[in-house]
Amino acid sequence: MLCLFVDSEENARYAAQKGKIIDVASFDRITVYVSLFYGKPIIITSPGYTKVQMSDVFGRINQKYGITSFISTGNVGSLQPQLAAIGDIAIVTNALQYDVNFTPLGEPLTVPPFLGQGTFYANATLIEIAKVASEKVGFRYVTGRCISGDRFIANGTTAQQLQRTFNGTFIDSECGTYGELSFLGEIPFVAVKDVSNYANGNAVADYNRYVTQADLTSTEIGLEMISLIVRKR
Repeated sequence: MLCLFVDSEENARYAAQKGKIIDVASFDRITVYVSLFYGKPIIITSPGYTKVQMSDVFGRINQKYGITSFISTGNVGSLQPQLAAIGDIAIVTNALQYDVNFTPLGEPLTVPPFLGQGTFYANATLIEIAKVASEKVGFRYVTGRCISGDRFIANGTTAQQLQRTFNGTFIDSECGTYGELSFLGEIPFVAVKDVSNYANGNAVADYNRYVTQADLTSTEIGLEMISLIVRKR
C-alpha cells in the first residue's frame, strides 16, 4: 500500500478523513489509519520523531500492511535562504544523515558500516508527481538535498558548517532515516515538506510561528499526490 507520513496526529486524522476510513490500528502512542481514496487503500499516520521511533513505526506498518511506496510530509528548515524561503515547498531529491560518522573505522562520512552508501535518493516518478501536486495546490517548490540528524539547528554558524560540509539545501530530523529505510527495503519514497524556518538564530521563533501552517500545507500536497497517483492507476 501507498503510505503517507505526516507531522502530527491531528493532520493524520484530517488526511484520513478525506477518504473513507476502513481500519485504525495503534502502535503504542501512534495511531495508524487506512482510508480508501477512489477505492484504493492508503496508509496514513504520524510516526513521531527520532530515528528509533520512526524506524519502529515504519517496520510495524510494513509488517502489518505492506508498504509499496511512501510520501513523507511535514516541515523542514532551509540552509540556503536565498534559494528556499519560508513558505516554499521542499521536494527532497536525496537525503543523508549528517550525524552518522564512522570515519575512524574507515567508512566515509555519513555512511553506516556495511551499508555501502550514505546518500539515499528519492524516486524520480514520485518527485515529478510532487512537482505537479505543488503547482496544483498553488505553491512554489524547490528541489534539493536534505541533511538530517536527531537535533534542531538554531545556530547560524553551525548551519553554515553543515551546509558547506554536506552541500544541503534543507535540514530536518526525518528525511535521512526515511531514505535509509527506503534503500534497505527497496521501497520508493519522496519527501515533500514546507519550509518553516531558516537554520539560524531566529529558527525557534520562526518555527513556532510557521510550523502549524507548514505541516498542513505539506499534508494538502500529500493528499493531492495521492489523488494523482491513485486516479492514474
